[in-house]
Amino acid sequence: MHDIQTTSANKAEQYQQLLPQLQALIAADADIPIATLANVCAVLKEQFNWFWVGFYLVNDSRSEL
Repeated sequence: MHDIQTTSANKAEQYQQLLPQLQALIAADADIPIATLANVCAVLKEQFNWFWVGFYLVNDSRSEL
């Protein structure tokens, strides 16, 4: 379980503060890519209060959402 620290600083500062935390999260779950992407989405959505966060995965010639 990771404890992500959030802040109400300006957006650039928020990204700078989240980056090392996200890097640690990604490194810890590197062998489970879908779970890692889901956790990154959750952190970004929570921090920035966005309506939707996601990744497009490209697998050969088809795209996956």
